Amino acid sequence: MFWKLLGHGLYGWRKFGAKALVILALVLIVLTSPYWSQVGEASTGKGAVEAEWTPLPLAPTPAARNESVSAVLAVDASAKFADWDCPYKEIFVREGIRVDMPGQLLASVAWFESGYSAAAVSSAGATGIMQIMPGTWDGWSKWPWSDATNAEKSIIVGTDYLTYLRLLFWDDALSEKEIVRRMVTGYCWGPGNVQRKGVQAAPASVRAYAQNILDAAGYK
Repeated sequence: MFWKLLGHGLYGWRKFGAKALVILALVLIVLTSPYWSQVGEASTGKGAVEAEWTPLPLAPTPAARNESVSAVLAVDASAKFADWDCPYKEIFVREGIRVDMPGQLLASVAWFESGYSAAAVSSAGATGIMQIMPGTWDGWSKWPWSDATNAEKSIIVGTDYLTYLRLLFWDDALSEKEIVRRMVTGYCWGPGNVQRKGVQAAPASVRAYAQNILDAAGYK
């Protein structure tokens, strides 16, 4: 191709003078630039590398799960978790840090769901410390249903599901307290009911459940 262009250039020089030489030089610069070389490779597939895209996982990585609790607690330099205590506190704190949600809120949900009992099973089939239904567990857990009574795994799965509900019901016009109210109401009553009917249409027991969690978690 180079020699062909050179031949055209010499012909153009004889016929059109210096202008043809300038034009030829510009054409050669453009065609031999790295940009056009890359474009050619991308368009033909030559040398193309398929981009890898990995979404951020909702569940923590194995490395994160194995990280010492003391190291995770050190991430939170504030004293906001110093005023309360409960079983599995360190796990609630760790998971709260992971999803940017108060650990005390996660612990409050667990208390009103199961009383911190990892072996709890409701009449509807909700299981574990976070009282997760089989269908929800299948959709949000990487572990088998037989692990639903494992307290740490239940807290992880419940935290992921609550994080999803928080995003689902997020509204910039609402206060954090009201977003949390929607979130925990959806956790108990089902997100579809909240979306269709609103939190005020929830049964009195569900509204009391949500308010109790807000109070226990320190929402004023």
